[in-house]
This record gives sequence, structure tokens and C-alpha cells, in this order.
Amino acid sequence: MTPTPASVEFTVDPAARLVRLVCVRDPTVVELATTMAAVLAHPEYRPTFSVLADCTAITIAPTSDYVRHFVSFMGVVHVDMKPVRWAQVVQPGSPFGMARMGGMLGAEDLVEYRVFTDVAAAERWLASPATEPEER
Repeated sequence: MTPTPASVEFTVDPAARLVRLVCVRDPTVVELATTMAAVLAHPEYRPTFSVLADCTAITIAPTSDYVRHFVSFMGVVHVDMKPVRWAQVVQPGSPFGMARMGGMLGAEDLVEYRVFTDVAAAERWLASPATEPEER
């Protein structure tokens, strides 16, 4: 894992075309921005890599304001990132519901985004053939 000053660590796996984010604790939007800047600057990263974000360490659901800020930020990052797929792994219950809300708010980014409560299920989905994004 690449340590960052944020509460999110990451690895870049060029063979799998995957960025793996692991939330150590609930990141602020600034910490998330720092981490994403480090991902984009990583020498092995390519803009079409998919993302697996493991946020199962976070047990409290984010607020709707936090989700809106996150979606807004990712809409800006998406221009440089363009992941094929983004799998978000969260705790069941409220965190799952808020992650789903974020996916609906960011639907116009044309990222194939899914929420999971199991890392293995997210990995299987990311390894399966991608579908073509719909034109909007």
C-alpha cells in the first residue's frame, strides 16, 4: 500500500488494471483529494484502470452533504481518471444506502459504479467483462 497523508491508502496493479483504495478511517474530502492526486501521479497508473474502494473500516454512514461533496469532487477527477468500473465496498445498512445515493448522484459521470458489502464479490465483478457505457 502506498501511504498518503490521508486516511486512504492505495496500490496500483498494472497487470490487473486496478487501483485498490483502502479506507483506514473516514477520509475528509481534502484527504480524499490528496489521495486521488497521488493515484493520478503514480508512475504505473493509467486513466482506464478500474477502482476497488474498500471502505469497510468505516462503520458510520456519511452525511448527505459529505456524499454530495464527494460526488462533486469525483466529477472533476473523473475527467482525468475515467475508470472503467468503480466498486465501492462498505458496511451493510446505512453506509450501503449512502453509497448507493452517491452512485445515483454521480450517474452522469458515465462510470460503471456498483456498491458491495463483500470485497470478494466486488473483485469478481471487476474481473468480469465490462459493459459499454450508455451515451447520454
